[in-house]
Amino acid sequence: MSVTNDTLESIKSAQDISKGFTQATGLVNYDLQAPALKIYPVITPLRNSIPRVSANGGTATHWKVITAINTDNVHAGISEGQRGGTTSVALADKTASYKGLGLEDYVTFEADYAAAQFDDAKARAVEGNLLGLMIQEERMILGGNASVDLGTTATPVVAVVASGGTLSATQNVYCVALTMSGAFESSVSGGVKTTYTRTNADGSTDTISGFHAAKSAIATATISSGSTNSITASVTAVAGAAAYAWYWGTTGNEVLGAITTINSTVITAAAAGTQNITAITVNSSTSSLDFDGLFSQIIASGSGAYIKKL
Repeated sequence: MSVTNDTLESIKSAQDISKGFTQATGLVNYDLQAPALKIYPVITPLRNSIPRVSANGGTATHWKVITAINTDNVHAGISEGQRGGTTSVALADKTASYKGLGLEDYVTFEADYAAAQFDDAKARAVEGNLLGLMIQEERMILGGNASVDLGTTATPVVAVVASGGTLSATQNVYCVALTMSGAFESSVSGGVKTTYTRTNADGSTDTISGFHAAKSAIATATISSGSTNSITASVTAVAGAAAYAWYWGTTGNEVLGAITTINSTVITAAAAGTQNITAITVNSSTSSLDFDGLFSQIIASGSGAYIKKL
């Protein structure tokens, strides 16, 4: 009888629905749509529209540019039956070294196995790498800088306003002009991108630069009283700069507080960033790994381009 009772109790326990499967603990399907979807933008209008011309060997491309016509400003007036005055043109020889572009990615055997029946991990790696390279190429076409040195950022012009802010102590202000790469890769929270050494997939290294001009000299905004002060700051615009990084604070505590796309800013409170101005030690405005993009070609000395600094 004891054996029979034990058996009946076991059957009863097995049939107790309170110990069965639930959504939280049971066999629930994982609804994962295959294949993986891309939701990142790949906006490359320049790369898509500018034709590629194959080289005939060599290490650089060469061309001539007409930089001016009728350089002597010969008058166009002419007497009856005569030919006009002879004009001259100005020519310049141009050259640009070829540069290699490339990105690397990888898929481990285990990752490939794990993606089976869901997606092709190797194909995704190739596709993502190609699209990433297209985006980088677009940035290079527009803002690559191999030869235009932005020099030293001008000393800021500062003025204290007794209202509009929360400043109560004298502030030192610095400005650093940023290249297009610097503008893309810098932020107040992360700091201005500075020259660094990158380890490549084959173990080799490259020096990555081309982010910013040399920092300005110090400008001091003297605050003698009050706790609601603000500061206006501006610098002479730098041809080729895509943005400007502003550092301010008390002596020894000047940290990044703003990045602007114009050559002025208004300082109302203590800088929110953490990167000290001492991190900007050299001029890092050009890169030996870049070719000159459209902006650099426009502002290059002798280009003949018209530049208006707003």
